[in-house]
Amino acid sequence: RFMGSRVYRSKGFFWLPGRDDLALLWNQAAGSINLEFISYWKAGVLTHTDNSLTKEERAAIHEQLAKMPGRFGDRRCRLTVIGESGEIDDFVLALRQCLLTEEEIRWWQQGGIFHDPWPTKVARLA
Repeated sequence: RFMGSRVYRSKGFFWLPGRDDLALLWNQAAGSINLEFISYWKAGVLTHTDNSLTKEERAAIHEQLAKMPGRFGDRRCRLTVIGESGEIDDFVLALRQCLLTEEEIRWWQQGGIFHDPWPTKVARLA
């Protein structure tokens, strides 16, 4: 409904709170959207105590994250959208409405857990 016929392409990375350590890829062309796991956010990895990082590695990652401009370390939502300006504006507005409010951010930072309807186990079919 928000992706009119003149939104030709959009692609980028996004962070989904509730899957704090997963960097996800958004890939849209014409009427199809593909969302997939591509990597891990450094900020999310640091929350795991069972990883095999040394103290030095953890310190180096903390230092890198401290230099990043965002509030959430390296986690971010960054999409590029190509299409006709009027329909792009509607599409971008719909995407912006998906971003967390300040109240939702505070709730999440205090341990709130978001409902996540996505499958937890997926397989790629070739």
